[in-house]
Amino acid sequence: MRPGCPSLSAERIEYMKAEMASQWHIQDKPCPSWALSSHNAEIRQIKGRIAELTGRQETTYAGWEFDGGTAEANREDNRLQIFFEEKPGHGKGSSTTTLSIPLTVYPA
Repeated sequence: MRPGCPSLSAERIEYMKAEMASQWHIQDKPCPSWALSSHNAEIRQIKGRIAELTGRQETTYAGWEFDGGTAEANREDNRLQIFFEEKPGHGKGSSTTTLSIPLTVYPA
Protein backbone atom coordinates (compact mmCIF):
# COMPACT_ATOMS: atom_id res chain seq x y z
CA MET A 1 0.00 0.00 0.00
CA ARG A 2 1.35 3.42 -0.99
CA PRO A 3 1.44 6.29 1.51
CA GLY A 4 -0.47 9.44 0.63
CA CYS A 5 -3.43 9.06 -1.68
CA PRO A 6 -3.75 5.41 -2.71
CA SER A 7 -6.45 6.13 -5.30
CA LEU A 8 -4.05 8.08 -7.56
CA SER A 9 -2.04 6.31 -10.22
CA ALA A 10 1.75 6.69 -10.36
CA GLU A 11 1.39 8.77 -13.54
CA ARG A 12 -1.08 11.13 -11.89
CA ILE A 13 1.18 11.52 -8.84
CA GLU A 14 4.14 12.46 -11.06
CA TYR A 15 1.95 14.91 -12.99
CA MET A 16 0.80 16.58 -9.78
CA LYS A 17 4.37 16.80 -8.46
CA ALA A 18 5.44 18.51 -11.68
CA GLU A 19 2.51 20.93 -11.46
CA MET A 20 3.35 21.83 -7.86
CA ALA A 21 7.01 22.36 -8.79
CA SER A 22 6.10 24.76 -11.60
CA GLN A 23 5.69 28.53 -11.19
CA TRP A 24 2.03 28.52 -10.21
CA HIS A 25 3.02 29.63 -6.72
CA ILE A 26 3.37 33.32 -6.10
CA GLN A 27 6.55 34.05 -4.14
CA ASP A 28 6.75 30.39 -3.04
CA LYS A 29 3.45 30.69 -1.19
CA PRO A 30 0.20 28.85 -1.83
CA CYS A 31 -1.68 32.17 -1.99
CA PRO A 32 -0.65 35.78 -2.55
CA SER A 33 0.00 38.04 0.45
CA TRP A 34 -2.75 40.47 -0.54
CA ALA A 35 -5.33 37.69 -0.19
CA LEU A 36 -4.26 37.06 3.39
CA SER A 37 -4.29 40.77 4.22
CA SER A 38 -7.83 40.98 2.84
CA HIS A 39 -8.86 38.15 5.15
CA ASN A 40 -7.12 39.83 8.08
CA ALA A 41 -8.98 43.06 7.36
CA GLU A 42 -12.28 41.19 7.28
CA ILE A 43 -11.44 39.46 10.56
CA ARG A 44 -10.67 42.85 12.16
CA GLN A 45 -13.99 44.23 10.87
CA ILE A 46 -15.95 41.29 12.28
CA LYS A 47 -14.16 41.52 15.65
CA GLY A 48 -15.00 45.23 15.77
CA ARG A 49 -18.65 44.52 14.96
CA ILE A 50 -18.82 41.85 17.69
CA ALA A 51 -17.33 44.30 20.20
CA GLU A 52 -19.85 46.97 19.15
CA LEU A 53 -22.82 44.61 19.49
CA THR A 54 -21.55 43.33 22.85
CA GLY A 55 -21.30 46.92 24.06
CA ARG A 56 -24.85 47.63 22.93
CA GLN A 57 -26.10 44.54 24.70
CA GLU A 58 -24.48 45.63 27.95
CA THR A 59 -25.97 49.12 27.72
CA THR A 60 -28.86 49.64 30.11
CA TYR A 61 -31.63 52.01 29.25
CA ALA A 62 -33.58 53.87 31.87
CA GLY A 63 -37.21 54.68 31.41
CA TRP A 64 -38.59 58.18 31.65
CA GLU A 65 -41.73 59.89 32.77
CA PHE A 66 -43.81 62.20 30.63
CA ASP A 67 -47.03 64.08 31.15
CA GLY A 68 -49.63 61.34 31.43
CA GLY A 69 -47.47 58.24 31.77
CA THR A 70 -44.09 56.54 31.66
CA ALA A 71 -41.90 54.83 29.09
CA GLU A 72 -39.80 51.78 29.96
CA ALA A 73 -37.36 49.64 28.00
CA ASN A 74 -38.23 45.94 28.12
CA ARG A 75 -35.03 44.11 27.12
CA GLU A 76 -36.52 40.61 27.44
CA ASP A 77 -39.16 41.38 24.79
CA ASN A 78 -36.92 43.85 22.90
CA ARG A 79 -39.58 46.56 23.16
CA LEU A 80 -40.15 50.07 24.34
CA GLN A 81 -43.27 50.03 26.47
CA ILE A 82 -45.34 53.15 27.02
CA PHE A 83 -47.65 53.12 30.02
CA PHE A 84 -50.40 55.74 30.23
CA GLU A 85 -51.95 56.78 33.52
CA GLU A 86 -55.35 56.73 31.85
CA LYS A 87 -56.73 55.96 28.44
CA PRO A 88 -56.37 58.97 26.12
CA GLY A 89 -59.51 60.75 25.00
CA HIS A 90 -61.07 60.46 21.55
CA GLY A 91 -58.70 62.86 19.77
CA LYS A 92 -55.56 62.09 21.75
CA GLY A 93 -55.14 58.44 20.74
CA SER A 94 -55.27 59.04 17.01
CA SER A 95 -51.47 59.04 16.62
CA THR A 96 -51.20 55.57 18.18
CA THR A 97 -54.01 54.15 16.06
CA THR A 98 -52.55 55.46 12.79
CA LEU A 99 -49.24 53.74 13.62
CA SER A 100 -51.08 50.52 14.52
CA ILE A 101 -49.69 50.57 18.06
CA PRO A 102 -51.93 48.64 20.40
CA LEU A 103 -52.99 50.75 23.37
CA THR A 104 -53.02 48.99 26.73
CA VAL A 105 -53.74 50.85 29.93
CA TYR A 106 -52.18 49.57 33.14
CA PRO A 107 -52.99 51.16 36.47
CA ALA A 108 -49.97 53.09 37.76
